[in-house]
Amino acid sequence: MNNSDILFVVPTIMNRPLYEILNLENCASNFPESRFLFISNVEDENFSNYEPTLPNIEKHISGVQYSISEAINKAYSLSNGEKYFCFLQSDVYIPKESIKSIKSLCDDINFNVGVIGITKHSNYNRFHKKLGIYYGLNVHKVLWADGIMFFKMSMFDAVGLFDTGYFGDKESQDFCYRVHSLGFSNYYVESCMEINKWVHNSLTFSEKSKTDNPNFRKLVTESRDIFAKKWYEWEHKQTHLFV
Repeated sequence: MNNSDILFVVPTIMNRPLYEILNLENCASNFPESRFLFISNVEDENFSNYEPTLPNIEKHISGVQYSISEAINKAYSLSNGEKYFCFLQSDVYIPKESIKSIKSLCDDINFNVGVIGITKHSNYNRFHKKLGIYYGLNVHKVLWADGIMFFKMSMFDAVGLFDTGYFGDKESQDFCYRVHSLGFSNYYVESCMEINKWVHNSLTFSEKSKTDNPNFRKLVTESRDIFAKKWYEWEHKQTHLFV
Protein backbone atom coordinates (compact mmCIF):
# COMPACT_ATOMS: atom_id res chain seq x y z
CA MET A 1 0.00 0.00 0.00
CA ASN A 2 1.27 3.48 -0.87
CA ASN A 3 0.73 5.88 2.05
CA SER A 4 2.39 8.91 0.48
CA ASP A 5 -1.02 10.58 0.22
CA ILE A 6 -1.34 10.79 4.04
CA LEU A 7 0.17 13.62 6.08
CA PHE A 8 0.67 12.73 9.74
CA VAL A 9 0.99 15.45 12.39
CA VAL A 10 2.14 14.65 15.93
CA PRO A 11 1.89 17.66 18.29
CA THR A 12 3.92 17.45 21.51
CA ILE A 13 4.80 19.30 24.68
CA MET A 14 7.41 16.57 25.36
CA ASN A 15 5.77 15.47 28.60
CA ARG A 16 7.29 11.99 28.25
CA PRO A 17 10.14 12.61 25.78
CA LEU A 18 11.67 9.13 25.68
CA TYR A 19 8.32 7.42 25.23
CA GLU A 20 7.01 9.95 22.71
CA ILE A 21 10.14 9.82 20.57
CA LEU A 22 10.21 6.02 20.55
CA ASN A 23 6.51 5.91 19.70
CA LEU A 24 6.93 8.47 16.92
CA GLU A 25 9.82 6.55 15.37
CA ASN A 26 7.89 3.28 15.55
CA CYS A 27 4.87 4.84 13.86
CA ALA A 28 6.94 6.58 11.20
CA SER A 29 8.74 3.32 10.40
CA ASN A 30 5.35 1.78 9.54
CA PHE A 31 4.71 4.45 6.89
CA PRO A 32 8.05 5.23 5.23
CA GLU A 33 6.36 6.92 2.25
CA SER A 34 4.46 9.40 4.47
CA ARG A 35 5.66 12.60 6.12
CA PHE A 36 5.45 12.82 9.92
CA LEU A 37 5.45 16.38 11.23
CA PHE A 38 6.58 16.36 14.87
CA ILE A 39 5.54 19.77 16.18
CA SER A 40 6.43 21.25 19.57
CA ASN A 41 4.44 24.19 20.89
CA VAL A 42 7.57 26.00 22.04
CA GLU A 43 11.30 25.38 22.23
CA ASP A 44 12.11 22.49 24.54
CA GLU A 45 15.52 21.04 25.42
CA ASN A 46 14.46 17.45 24.77
CA PHE A 47 12.84 18.41 21.49
CA SER A 48 15.86 20.43 20.38
CA ASN A 49 18.25 17.60 21.20
CA TYR A 50 16.23 14.97 19.38
CA GLU A 51 17.64 14.03 15.98
CA PRO A 52 15.20 11.90 13.95
CA THR A 53 16.65 8.62 12.75
CA LEU A 54 14.15 8.37 9.89
CA PRO A 55 14.07 10.67 6.85
CA ASN A 56 10.26 11.03 6.89
CA ILE A 57 10.20 12.75 10.31
CA GLU A 58 10.27 16.56 10.25
CA LYS A 59 10.61 18.75 13.35
CA HIS A 60 8.79 22.08 13.60
CA ILE A 61 7.85 24.68 16.25
CA SER A 62 4.33 26.13 16.24
CA GLY A 63 5.24 28.97 18.62
CA VAL A 64 2.21 29.02 20.97
CA GLN A 65 2.31 27.19 24.29
CA TYR A 66 -0.51 24.73 25.09
CA SER A 67 -2.05 25.15 21.65
CA ILE A 68 -2.74 21.96 19.72
CA SER A 69 -4.67 24.07 17.23
CA GLU A 70 -1.59 26.08 16.28
CA ALA A 71 0.40 22.88 15.75
CA ILE A 72 -2.28 21.31 13.58
CA ASN A 73 -2.80 24.49 11.55
CA LYS A 74 0.95 24.76 11.00
CA ALA A 75 0.96 21.19 9.70
CA TYR A 76 -1.79 22.05 7.26
CA SER A 77 0.25 25.02 6.03
CA LEU A 78 3.13 22.60 5.38
CA SER A 79 1.04 20.11 3.44
CA ASN A 80 2.23 19.24 -0.02
CA GLY A 81 -0.65 17.81 -2.00
CA GLU A 82 -1.53 14.96 0.36
CA LYS A 83 -5.11 13.72 0.13
CA TYR A 84 -5.53 12.73 3.78
CA PHE A 85 -4.66 14.36 7.10
CA CYS A 86 -4.02 12.36 10.27
CA PHE A 87 -3.64 14.11 13.63
CA LEU A 88 -1.89 11.44 15.69
CA GLN A 89 -1.57 11.97 19.42
CA SER A 90 1.99 11.45 20.63
CA ASP A 91 0.90 8.62 22.94
CA VAL A 92 -0.82 6.57 20.22
CA TYR A 93 0.81 3.74 18.28
CA ILE A 94 -1.12 2.57 15.23
CA PRO A 95 -0.25 -0.27 12.81
CA LYS A 96 -0.11 0.12 9.04
CA GLU A 97 -3.04 -2.21 8.34
CA SER A 98 -5.29 -0.25 10.71
CA ILE A 99 -4.71 2.94 8.76
CA LYS A 100 -5.41 1.01 5.56
CA SER A 101 -8.83 0.03 6.97
CA ILE A 102 -9.53 3.55 8.23
CA LYS A 103 -8.62 4.98 4.84
CA SER A 104 -11.04 2.56 3.13
CA LEU A 105 -13.84 3.65 5.45
CA CYS A 106 -13.00 7.29 4.80
CA ASP A 107 -13.31 6.71 1.05
CA ASP A 108 -16.66 4.92 1.27
CA ILE A 109 -19.24 7.42 0.01
CA ASN A 110 -22.02 5.56 1.86
CA PHE A 111 -20.63 6.80 5.18
CA ASN A 112 -20.27 10.49 4.29
CA VAL A 113 -17.21 10.58 6.51
CA GLY A 114 -16.15 13.67 8.35
CA VAL A 115 -13.61 12.58 11.01
CA ILE A 116 -12.60 9.07 12.06
CA GLY A 117 -11.16 8.58 15.57
CA ILE A 118 -10.10 5.67 17.76
CA THR A 119 -10.87 7.01 21.26
CA LYS A 120 -14.37 7.45 22.63
CA HIS A 121 -15.19 10.18 25.11
CA SER A 122 -17.42 11.15 28.01
CA ASN A 123 -20.44 11.82 25.82
CA TYR A 124 -20.10 8.49 23.96
CA ASN A 125 -23.04 6.88 25.78
CA ARG A 126 -25.36 9.71 24.78
CA PHE A 127 -24.15 10.09 21.23
CA HIS A 128 -23.28 6.82 19.56
CA LYS A 129 -24.90 4.36 17.20
CA LYS A 130 -23.30 1.00 16.46
CA LEU A 131 -23.35 0.44 12.71
CA GLY A 132 -21.57 -2.90 12.31
CA ILE A 133 -18.29 -4.24 10.96
CA TYR A 134 -16.79 -2.69 7.83
CA TYR A 135 -13.23 -3.08 6.49
CA GLY A 136 -12.26 -5.02 9.62
CA LEU A 137 -13.46 -2.18 11.86
CA ASN A 138 -16.27 -2.12 14.39
CA VAL A 139 -17.85 1.20 13.38
CA HIS A 140 -19.86 3.55 15.60
CA LYS A 141 -21.36 6.85 14.57
CA VAL A 142 -20.49 9.52 17.17
CA LEU A 143 -20.31 13.27 17.58
CA TRP A 144 -16.66 13.24 18.55
CA ALA A 145 -13.71 10.87 18.65
CA ASP A 146 -9.95 11.33 18.58
CA GLY A 147 -6.74 9.55 19.63
CA ILE A 148 -6.24 10.02 15.96
CA MET A 149 -8.33 12.34 13.78
CA PHE A 150 -8.25 10.98 10.24
CA PHE A 151 -10.01 12.93 7.49
CA LYS A 152 -9.63 14.12 3.94
CA MET A 153 -7.52 17.23 3.51
CA SER A 154 -10.48 18.81 1.70
CA MET A 155 -12.29 18.95 5.06
CA PHE A 156 -10.23 22.04 5.87
CA ASP A 157 -11.77 23.75 2.83
CA ALA A 158 -15.26 22.93 4.10
CA VAL A 159 -14.78 23.58 7.82
CA GLY A 160 -11.78 25.85 8.16
CA LEU A 161 -8.75 25.46 10.40
CA PHE A 162 -8.71 24.43 14.05
CA ASP A 163 -9.89 27.20 16.39
CA THR A 164 -6.88 28.83 18.07
CA GLY A 165 -9.08 30.23 20.84
CA TYR A 166 -8.76 26.94 22.72
CA PHE A 167 -5.77 26.06 24.90
CA GLY A 168 -5.19 22.60 26.32
CA ASP A 169 -8.68 21.24 25.70
CA LYS A 170 -11.78 21.20 23.45
CA GLU A 171 -10.08 22.03 20.14
CA SER A 172 -10.61 18.57 18.64
CA GLN A 173 -14.19 18.38 19.91
CA ASP A 174 -14.95 21.80 18.45
CA PHE A 175 -13.57 20.72 15.06
CA CYS A 176 -15.64 17.51 15.09
CA TYR A 177 -18.80 19.45 15.98
CA ARG A 178 -18.17 21.89 13.16
CA VAL A 179 -17.74 18.96 10.79
CA HIS A 180 -20.95 17.35 12.02
CA SER A 181 -22.91 20.59 11.82
CA LEU A 182 -22.08 20.79 8.10
CA GLY A 183 -23.77 17.45 7.46
CA PHE A 184 -20.84 15.03 7.66
CA SER A 185 -20.71 12.06 10.04
CA ASN A 186 -17.97 11.30 12.55
CA TYR A 187 -17.00 7.79 13.56
CA TYR A 188 -15.33 5.96 16.41
CA VAL A 189 -13.78 2.70 15.25
CA GLU A 190 -12.33 -0.40 16.91
CA SER A 191 -10.15 -2.94 15.14
CA CYS A 192 -11.66 -6.43 14.88
CA MET A 193 -8.23 -8.03 14.39
CA GLU A 194 -5.86 -8.30 17.34
CA ILE A 195 -2.78 -7.88 15.15
CA ASN A 196 -4.09 -4.56 13.83
CA LYS A 197 -5.09 -3.01 17.15
CA TRP A 198 -3.62 0.28 18.21
CA VAL A 199 -2.25 1.31 21.59
CA HIS A 200 -3.21 4.54 23.36
CA ASN A 201 -0.92 4.94 26.36
CA SER A 202 -2.72 7.98 27.72
CA LEU A 203 -2.05 10.09 30.80
CA THR A 204 -4.78 11.51 32.99
CA PHE A 205 -5.70 15.05 32.00
CA SER A 206 -3.99 16.57 35.06
CA GLU A 207 -0.70 14.94 34.05
CA LYS A 208 -0.59 16.34 30.53
CA SER A 209 1.30 19.54 31.37
CA LYS A 210 4.76 19.09 32.84
CA THR A 211 5.28 22.78 33.69
CA ASP A 212 3.26 25.79 34.77
CA ASN A 213 0.31 23.67 35.85
CA PRO A 214 -1.74 26.50 37.44
CA ASN A 215 -1.65 28.50 34.22
CA PHE A 216 -2.42 25.39 32.19
CA ARG A 217 -5.45 24.62 34.34
CA LYS A 218 -6.66 28.22 34.04
CA LEU A 219 -6.45 28.09 30.24
CA VAL A 220 -8.24 24.74 30.18
CA THR A 221 -11.08 26.12 32.32
CA GLU A 222 -11.43 29.12 30.02
CA SER A 223 -11.45 26.85 26.95
CA ARG A 224 -14.18 24.70 28.43
CA ASP A 225 -16.26 27.78 29.14
CA ILE A 226 -15.86 28.95 25.53
CA PHE A 227 -16.89 25.55 24.27
CA ALA A 228 -19.93 25.32 26.55
CA LYS A 229 -21.29 28.67 25.43
CA LYS A 230 -20.79 27.75 21.79
CA TRP A 231 -21.92 24.12 21.67
CA TYR A 232 -23.88 22.78 24.67
CA GLU A 233 -27.31 23.88 23.46
CA TRP A 234 -26.54 22.58 19.96
CA GLU A 235 -25.15 19.32 21.38
CA HIS A 236 -28.35 18.60 23.32
CA LYS A 237 -30.38 18.79 20.11
CA GLN A 238 -28.34 16.04 18.42
CA THR A 239 -29.63 13.20 20.60
CA HIS A 240 -32.29 12.20 18.08
CA LEU A 241 -29.61 11.20 15.57
CA PHE A 242 -28.34 8.37 17.80
CA VAL A 243 -31.51 6.47 18.71
